[in-house]
Amino acid sequence: MHRGRNLGLTALAAVLLGLLYLYLGGGAPGELPAQAVESTPAYWMLYERDPSEFRNMTVTLASGESYRVRSDMVFQDGQLLGVQNTLGQPVVVEHQPGFALDVTGYQMMLLVAQHIPVTAKYDALDLEACGLASPAARLEIAYADGETLTLSIGNLTASGASCYVRLSGDTAVYLAPYDLHQVMTRSLKEQHALPGPLNVDADSAVQIAVDGPTVERVIATRYGGDRLLPWRMDTPLVHDGSTERIAAFLAGLCAVHAEAYETTVEDAAALAAYGLDEPLRLIATFSDGTIRDIHVGADAGGGMVYVRMDSTGDIYLLSRTQLDFAADASLEGLLDRFVALVPITELSQLIVTWGQERYVLTQNWISGEDTVAAGYTVNGVDVPLADFSTLYSAVIGLQFDQVTNAKADGTPEACLKFHLRDGTQRQVTLYDYDAFYTLAVTDGGGRFLIRNTRVKAMINTLQEDAYAAK
Repeated sequence: MHRGRNLGLTALAAVLLGLLYLYLGGGAPGELPAQAVESTPAYWMLYERDPSEFRNMTVTLASGESYRVRSDMVFQDGQLLGVQNTLGQPVVVEHQPGFALDVTGYQMMLLVAQHIPVTAKYDALDLEACGLASPAARLEIAYADGETLTLSIGNLTASGASCYVRLSGDTAVYLAPYDLHQVMTRSLKEQHALPGPLNVDADSAVQIAVDGPTVERVIATRYGGDRLLPWRMDTPLVHDGSTERIAAFLAGLCAVHAEAYETTVEDAAALAAYGLDEPLRLIATFSDGTIRDIHVGADAGGGMVYVRMDSTGDIYLLSRTQLDFAADASLEGLLDRFVALVPITELSQLIVTWGQERYVLTQNWISGEDTVAAGYTVNGVDVPLADFSTLYSAVIGLQFDQVTNAKADGTPEACLKFHLRDGTQRQVTLYDYDAFYTLAVTDGGGRFLIRNTRVKAMINTLQEDAYAAK
C-alpha cells in the first residue's frame, strides 16, 4: 500500500471543490432560459456518494474513445489509509497500471465519483442545442452496492463559465462548473501527467554530463570552495569549465518541461521508433541527490522532438526551442577559454622556457595561510607586485580559439610550468602548428589551437621586461 503523500487526497478533493465553487453562479445575464427553477443556495449537489463505495468509472468521449479508471484507495472505518499503487493516485487506468494521470485529472475523477455541484436546473431544454443528444463525454460510475450513475456532459454555456450536464434517470438539464467539461472531455492521452520544470536551485548542481551517439561524452564537476573557476571538466580531458556556459546549461536543463504525452513503450527495442534507443542525454546531479536526465530522440515534426524525462517508458513531446541551451553543450562549448588560468594566490613559481630563453617568476610565501606573498622575483631579481602581475597576467591570460585532436610534431617551441603552493604542478607545452596557430598541449589532456599573435604578445611582454632580460 502506498501511504505518505496520499493520505491527504480527500483534503485535496475538498480544496478542488472549493476552487470549483469560485466559478459557480451560472452563465451570463440573459443566457439562461426563463423556465430555470429558482433556488436559494448558489449551488447544490446533484448527488452524494461515499468515496469508499466508488469502484470504477468508464469515460466515453464524442470521438468514440473509451477508457476505464478504477478506485485504488484503501479505507478503514471510513478513513482513507492510502492507495495500492506506486504512482500515488487514488484511481488508476485499467489495463495500464503504470499510466501516470495528471493531478487535475485524477482529482476531478475522484470528485465526480462523490458529488457534482450544480447551480441551475432546466426542465425543458433542447438536448441537441445544449450538446446532450451527443454528449462530449459520458461518465458511467459504478459503486460497491451495484449502483451505476451515468453523467452526460454537453456543451459549455455561452459565457464559458458553466457546462450542461444530465444524470441518468433524470429528464432535467443542469449547469455544472466549466472545469468538469474542461477536464473530463480530454482524451486519455491528454490526461497523462506531464513532467514540469525541475524545482531545484541550479546553483546546487554538483555535476553535469552530455553524452550521445553523435557527441563526445563530456563530464564536468563542481569543486566549489574558493576556486576562481568552480567547475572542472573531468572527461574527456581535465580542464577548467566555463562558469557562465555551465550556468546557462543548468538553467535551461532545469526549465525543460514536457508539452504533450505521446505514448508509453514496454521495452528498449520499442524506443528505436522514436530515436530514443541511442538518445542525446543531458544530465545534471544536485547536492540533495536529485538527478535530471533528459533523453532527446528523433524529430517529431512541427518543431517538436521526442524525449524521455524519467526512468519509465513514457515518451513526451517538447519543442526544440526548449533545447536551445544545449547548443553549447559540448566539450568546446563548456570549456573555459583560458589555457591555464592558475590564480596568483595558488602559485609558488612559474617557469617559462622559450627556445634558449628562460623566465622564472617566483612568489615568496611565509605561511601557508597567507593570501598575499611576502615578495616577488623574476629571474632572481626582486620586483614590485605591479611588475610581477603584468608578466604573470600575460602568461595566464593566454586563450585558445578551438579544441583539436591534432598531434604534437617536432620540438616544442615553449613550455609553461606552474609549481603550485600545494606541491602539485601544471604544464602547458607549445608547438608550432601552421602560419596562423600554435598548438597547446596541457597535462590534463587538452589540445588547443591558439592564434600565433596571442603567443607572440605573451613572449614580447616577457622579453621586453627589464627584469626578465637580466
